[in-house]
Amino acid sequence: MASLFEMTRSKLLLLLAALFIILRRIRRRMMLCERTLHNKVCLITGGGQGIGRLMALRFAQEGCKVALWDIRKDLCDKLLQEKEMQGGGHKAYHCDVQKREVVKSVAEETMKDFGRVDIIVNNAGIVSGKKFLDCSDIEMQRTMDINVMAHFWICKELLPQMISRDSGHLVTVSSAAGLTGVPGLADYCASKFAAFGFNESLRLEFKKNGQNVKTTAVCPYYINTGMFDGAKSSMLGLLYVLDPQKVADQIVDAVKLGDEWLCLPPIVSLGCLARTILPVAVLDRLFALLGMSSSMDDFKGVGGAERAK
Repeated sequence: MASLFEMTRSKLLLLLAALFIILRRIRRRMMLCERTLHNKVCLITGGGQGIGRLMALRFAQEGCKVALWDIRKDLCDKLLQEKEMQGGGHKAYHCDVQKREVVKSVAEETMKDFGRVDIIVNNAGIVSGKKFLDCSDIEMQRTMDINVMAHFWICKELLPQMISRDSGHLVTVSSAAGLTGVPGLADYCASKFAAFGFNESLRLEFKKNGQNVKTTAVCPYYINTGMFDGAKSSMLGLLYVLDPQKVADQIVDAVKLGDEWLCLPPIVSLGCLARTILPVAVLDRLFALLGMSSSMDDFKGVGGAERAK
């Protein structure tokens, strides 16, 4: 009887959570007073490729001056030649974000060129896509260095000027795999859990200290950028490989609206709730039914190319 009550309560809570998500989406569409991004300085790591490139184009369209950081500066230079990016005061920088001293040097150069940074988008990321014991020590270390340690170094350099101006916005591109474990992604999940936790801790620090620095944690399912080639969608159609342009647009919209979390598709946000209210055995079955447990079985990927998702 108690078990039946627990299951009924769990279903009710999930239903209420789903209703909350629907109402929140309606509110987003109805909001008329969006924050303008005109003349803001936006720094994007991994800005030469994947959703970083698409976000750069959209932020530029919104009137931002964009600083592109990427280990492939040639891709950033190519992006700056596109019509949408010309004449906007944008600039590209070569930056290997896993190296602390390199981040410090490029951050200083960026500040010298732009005078400030209003929006940080920590977007650069890699994935090995291997089972834990098949990952080399070097691969695991590199995953952690790029996917989370780089966030520390970048924020160490650029958050102080935001706090001193009492204005800024930090965007952390985490992952749905930063909210729940996925077989074949042990190192990646660990790095994305850490990135999400780092963002949440900073958000609460800013709030406690009365500092007007906003944060947005982005937790998408697999994105069709090539990084997760071979990853599968849910057989039920509830979890699906995301269109990169739509993801980029939704991230920029989240910045304009000041959203703290952006889970894509929205059902991803139910994962956190489900993990806290469902028995582990039921949760495992649910994730298997959604296809999460087998989503990496046919993974091909791009061999750890440095891009986001």
